[in-house]
Amino acid sequence: PGMKTWRAKPKAGYVRMESNSSKVYLCLSADQCNSQNCSAGFAGPLCVDCAAGYRPVRGSCQACSKEPPSRFFWSILAAGALLSLIGLLVYLCLPRSAALAAPAPTAALKWKVLTDLAKAQAPVLLQLCQLWAALAVLSSVTRSVETTSGEGHEEGSNLWISTFWELPYVETLQLSLNAFKDSMALQCSYDGARVRFFGALAAPLLPLLILAACGILEVPYPTKGISAALKVLTLLFIGGASSCANLLSCQYVDGADEPLAEHAFRLHMPFLRCRDDSWQALWVDVVAYSSSFVYGLFIPLLLLHLFTRQHLLMRSCRSVAAVTQPEGAGMAVSLQSLTADGKLSFEDSQLRGRLVAACAARLAVSQQGRRLKLRMMKDVVFLEDLGPSSGSSFDGSIEESMVANWIASEEEIKSGLAVRCRGIAEMLMERRVLEEARSERTLTGAKEIFYKYASCRHVWMEVFLKFVSVSLVSSDVGDFGFQLSLSVCLVTAATIALARPYAQPQVNTLHSSCFASLAMASVGFYQHLPLLSRGALLLPFLIAALQLLRPDSAEALSVRLFDELMMKVEELKDGKEVSLDVELWHFL
Repeated sequence: PGMKTWRAKPKAGYVRMESNSSKVYLCLSADQCNSQNCSAGFAGPLCVDCAAGYRPVRGSCQACSKEPPSRFFWSILAAGALLSLIGLLVYLCLPRSAALAAPAPTAALKWKVLTDLAKAQAPVLLQLCQLWAALAVLSSVTRSVETTSGEGHEEGSNLWISTFWELPYVETLQLSLNAFKDSMALQCSYDGARVRFFGALAAPLLPLLILAACGILEVPYPTKGISAALKVLTLLFIGGASSCANLLSCQYVDGADEPLAEHAFRLHMPFLRCRDDSWQALWVDVVAYSSSFVYGLFIPLLLLHLFTRQHLLMRSCRSVAAVTQPEGAGMAVSLQSLTADGKLSFEDSQLRGRLVAACAARLAVSQQGRRLKLRMMKDVVFLEDLGPSSGSSFDGSIEESMVANWIASEEEIKSGLAVRCRGIAEMLMERRVLEEARSERTLTGAKEIFYKYASCRHVWMEVFLKFVSVSLVSSDVGDFGFQLSLSVCLVTAATIALARPYAQPQVNTLHSSCFASLAMASVGFYQHLPLLSRGALLLPFLIAALQLLRPDSAEALSVRLFDELMMKVEELKDGKEVSLDVELWHFL
């Protein structure tokens, strides 16, 4: 008599979702299944999970060590991680030292210029690595390809992902609990299903709990909690949002795109089906949807609130303009009101601060490599050129305008410098307003995030980038997911290149190139071109390294001049003359 269908051995690469079922499904990866069922180390529906005694490593499952670390070791490690987290929060909340009491020596000043640019580059490169890892995980979609023999064969996504030896290390930069769990091989010391379940639940919640702790810290230490929370968002937002998206992802088809129907399972918790009614599924849904609301809506709305508050506060400094006129052998800088009555409604100290900002902007843009003498009389500052400055590496042109100098007319160049000067003056005035607005608790705590931008109004970029990050980490797999990721990356790169929102021009170039590289990486992941994906990750780091050879800019110079003049503002107020060098520093 013939064998019953449900007793027949499945063809190699196929498995049953239920032991007594006659229906078989094609595995998602060829390396996960064999003619017997799941390959060694794999288990679960479609063999996507790691069996007991195995742990996930580079998209595959590796046997655990025969002598796993003791629970005492993990307790010590957890305690160390907790203490490190507390130390990080304390560090983020400590007040930073004010500007130096005297001009720094040349070597120290050059080092400060270099480190300031590196600090601005670091969050951009961190975001690049976090999103690159997210795109790599999304590329685990499988596609049927034809072998030379003409038979259908499945190109395993896990096999493809495992070729990226660097991926586990890059994933750790997401600073998520899932990355920590996999790198520490917790499934070898504890029950694998339980570790995966509680790890998946805790991963999106941990950043939110840290943010809540920052909120509690804000009560006894005003502005410190807000400042720490914004730093935490920079570090943990993408990892938390990615972990949240993982909770919601389901596998609805097998490797041949055949519907799994009632057997559809949660991709990152395969033991739970998508339409499960168990208490575990209920907890997953509650955590996933509540976290999605916080990451996708609540946090961007809080940042939008910052944008609104700064818009109201900055109206006063946006109602004045700096005016520069020839005065003998030098220049005279004054302020002009743009209101209907033409009057400047500032206190004396406020007026002096805005005059200093206008002077610093003018010097940084048009007097690089010179030594100037300044003198203040009422509401006018007179600038006198004393000749070339000694020791400056000024090369006669502003690095961001070199191409414009080749293709633009002299009048267009002058107009461009005037626009740049006005923008820098507005940036410095806004910084002065933030320093004066001690009663504005929210804005004072968030002033470091405002200092990133050429104008406080550009803080909309924070909201925009949060939506971009959420859309990338939650993109669907397959053709639509690829097209969405590619479009989002290209649009973001173009937006940053055109808006140029950051205070340091090098960061605008770097951030735009990062999203252009992410677009390249998405093509590489989708088309299985590892060289393109790796090159896309490496390219922004090369750009950042080259930028460090020329770390200074007119914007950074203006901030240094502004700080130096504000330390001497009392001398200027008393009618004394002040001299300073307008030096731009480069290593190449």
